[in-house]
Amino acid sequence: MITKIYWIARVFGYIACLGGAFLFLAHQADADPQLKNAGLAAIGIGFVAFFASYTLRAWLRFGSGRKTNEPGP
Repeated sequence: MITKIYWIARVFGYIACLGGAFLFLAHQADADPQLKNAGLAAIGIGFVAFFASYTLRAWLRFGSGRKTNEPGP
Protein backbone atom coordinates (compact mmCIF):
# COMPACT_ATOMS: atom_id res chain seq x y z
CA MET A 1 0.00 0.00 0.00
CA ILE A 2 2.80 2.39 0.89
CA THR A 3 4.52 1.52 -2.37
CA LYS A 4 1.45 2.68 -4.32
CA ILE A 5 1.34 5.94 -2.35
CA TYR A 6 5.05 6.38 -3.02
CA TRP A 7 4.56 6.04 -6.78
CA ILE A 8 1.49 8.30 -6.77
CA ALA A 9 3.44 11.01 -4.93
CA ARG A 10 6.38 10.57 -7.28
CA VAL A 11 4.30 10.85 -10.47
CA PHE A 12 2.33 13.76 -9.03
CA GLY A 13 5.61 15.53 -8.27
CA TYR A 14 6.78 15.11 -11.87
CA ILE A 15 3.48 16.33 -13.30
CA ALA A 16 3.26 19.31 -10.94
CA CYS A 17 6.84 20.42 -11.62
CA LEU A 18 6.53 20.06 -15.40
CA GLY A 19 3.17 21.83 -15.44
CA GLY A 20 4.51 24.60 -13.22
CA ALA A 21 7.57 25.07 -15.39
CA PHE A 22 5.34 25.28 -18.46
CA LEU A 23 3.06 27.86 -16.81
CA PHE A 24 5.99 29.91 -15.61
CA LEU A 25 7.94 29.89 -18.87
CA ALA A 26 4.96 30.19 -21.23
CA HIS A 27 3.67 33.30 -19.46
CA GLN A 28 7.03 34.93 -18.82
CA ALA A 29 6.40 37.74 -21.30
CA ASP A 30 2.71 38.23 -20.45
CA ALA A 31 1.60 41.18 -18.38
CA ASP A 32 -0.43 38.90 -16.08
CA PRO A 33 1.73 37.80 -13.15
CA GLN A 34 -1.05 35.55 -11.80
CA LEU A 35 -0.20 32.67 -14.13
CA LYS A 36 3.50 33.10 -13.51
CA ASN A 37 2.93 32.89 -9.77
CA ALA A 38 0.65 29.88 -10.25
CA GLY A 39 3.51 28.19 -12.08
CA LEU A 40 5.89 28.84 -9.21
CA ALA A 41 3.29 27.52 -6.77
CA ALA A 42 2.90 24.34 -8.84
CA ILE A 43 6.67 23.84 -8.81
CA GLY A 44 6.64 24.26 -5.02
CA ILE A 45 3.85 21.70 -4.68
CA GLY A 46 5.86 19.35 -6.88
CA PHE A 47 8.88 19.69 -4.61
CA VAL A 48 6.71 18.92 -1.58
CA ALA A 49 5.42 15.82 -3.38
CA PHE A 50 9.02 14.77 -4.12
CA PHE A 51 9.92 15.26 -0.46
CA ALA A 52 6.96 13.08 0.54
CA SER A 53 7.97 10.41 -1.95
CA TYR A 54 11.56 10.37 -0.69
CA THR A 55 10.27 10.12 2.89
CA LEU A 56 8.08 7.18 1.92
CA ARG A 57 11.00 5.56 0.10
CA ALA A 58 13.16 5.85 3.21
CA TRP A 59 10.31 4.36 5.26
CA LEU A 60 10.03 1.44 2.83
CA ARG A 61 13.75 0.83 2.90
CA PHE A 62 14.62 1.32 6.55
CA GLY A 63 11.51 1.47 8.70
CA SER A 64 8.95 -1.07 7.66
CA GLY A 65 11.03 -4.25 7.85
CA ARG A 66 9.45 -7.26 9.44
CA LYS A 67 10.72 -8.08 12.87
CA THR A 68 11.50 -11.77 13.11
CA ASN A 69 12.56 -13.77 16.11
CA GLU A 70 15.05 -15.84 14.17
CA PRO A 71 18.50 -16.00 15.70
CA GLY A 72 21.37 -14.48 13.77
CA PRO A 73 24.29 -16.44 12.28
